[in-house]
Amino acid sequence: MLSHTVPRKLLEHFAYDDPVTKSKRLWRYQKGRPPSGKVAPKSATRWDGHFADPDDAAKEAVVELRLNREFEDPVNQFLDLIHYETFAFTATHIRLLTGYVTMLFHRSRARREASDGQESKMIDALRGIRGDEDRLAELVAKRTMDMVPGGLRRMLTKEEEALRDR
Repeated sequence: MLSHTVPRKLLEHFAYDDPVTKSKRLWRYQKGRPPSGKVAPKSATRWDGHFADPDDAAKEAVVELRLNREFEDPVNQFLDLIHYETFAFTATHIRLLTGYVTMLFHRSRARREASDGQESKMIDALRGIRGDEDRLAELVAKRTMDMVPGGLRRMLTKEEEALRDR
């Protein structure tokens, strides 16, 4: 399934009308290549198998539909109106746009490619803390202080903290 990492409706806001093709086009900039102005918003950010699940082939379509329903459609209802001076942002608009932009970030190729490196660095850091008794004691004290306002009435132990991050 060809998933869009950036919704087509949003891409159309940045597109220009090409007099040759008589359709909307985008400029594409890629490292090591000259800019190209021949990309259609429909295909600009398509990514085959973005949400693919090897155990469940239908899951990608379900995820795409849910993202469309929960994030894209509500914002698309007012996206065209934002540039008008008379448009009044409400708390609902802000909440919807926040989810929308967050979704765009998490769908980006750069974010996905960075995930593996970030995960391994975090695991290495946690292993380093477990091996350092002084740092582990500082972390336990900090977590205990953070949990006191929530009703914790005892000190956490190093063992609890070491098991927590596994």
